[in-house]
Amino acid sequence: MRKVIIVVVVLSALVGCKKVDVLFPIPIRIGGTVEVEDSTATFRDSTFIPSSLLGAEIRDRAEEAGIEGVYLESVVLVVERSGCSDATEVDGTLSVSLQSQSSRVYVLGKMDPVYPNQVVGDTLRPDLDSAGVRILNEFTQDALNGGSEIIKVIVSGTANRARVDFDVTVVVTFTLVVIREMTSIGL
Repeated sequence: MRKVIIVVVVLSALVGCKKVDVLFPIPIRIGGTVEVEDSTATFRDSTFIPSSLLGAEIRDRAEEAGIEGVYLESVVLVVERSGCSDATEVDGTLSVSLQSQSSRVYVLGKMDPVYPNQVVGDTLRPDLDSAGVRILNEFTQDALNGGSEIIKVIVSGTANRARVDFDVTVVVTFTLVVIREMTSIGL
């Protein structure tokens, strides 16, 4: 019995506890739906996303933790509805602009040609462009600072038919990295 107590005391002396900061990535998704409906073969429609929406998500997820940063993770498109004919093929560009700089539009990504009827519900990933990513990062900083910037997301392109009619949801995922203090047990 004495040996067990001595072993427990010795192990307790060797094992220490200390506080360490741990980085936790937390995904945050915001988005909007663009209703594309045009009687010609070209289209350009948009939706608006306020930075307050991202700011609210950051506040809800950060809790009492410190914020290390917020980073763009991905941008995806999901065709929610298609009223196009089966033979309608579209290709296009996803662009963004900040409301405060509305005259400046930046390409966020380009899409490969798709048939809207064949991709309803699928996740489509545009090839991202650095200029558009930079604008999204400015938008993120505005949200972190409690600003009121609004980003305009523009879906534009052409079709091989004279009539296009589909809804596409643009989902932007950011990674919120928070710092939490935790207790570490080690030798």
